[in-house]
Amino acid sequence: MKAYSYIRWSSSQQNDNDSYRRQVLATKDFCKLKKWDLDEELRVDEAVSSYNGDNVKRGALGQFLNAIDAGIIKTPCVLCLEQLDRLTRMKLREARRLFESILEKGVKIATVHNGKVYDETSLDNPFDLFMVICYAVLFFETA
Repeated sequence: MKAYSYIRWSSSQQNDNDSYRRQVLATKDFCKLKKWDLDEELRVDEAVSSYNGDNVKRGALGQFLNAIDAGIIKTPCVLCLEQLDRLTRMKLREARRLFESILEKGVKIATVHNGKVYDETSLDNPFDLFMVICYAVLFFETA
């Protein structure tokens, strides 16, 4: 399966810290474990906030989703994240919509910190939805 690594951090103050190295290593190790073909060509969203959806509107995540819609990137595939908060920190309703829309496109979402892989069946799995919603409430809106 083809996997795409999505690396993001929120502010320029974080440019010189460990964000990039930490996220890249975690994703590479996870994809190796899963035997996924990792494509690292997705641009890094360096100092791009996900709180207001800037990473979707003008960032690499938005470009990735547009490439899926245009058929440039084929599905099924996997979008690998260090944690769900790399994807979004928007309010719960917006975060849920983004999460659902990605899965409905045939893109799995893998969170490497806990080894969880979400797919379209997750949208009907109350445990997966509960986990995502709890994570969103605890970490997205308060960050």
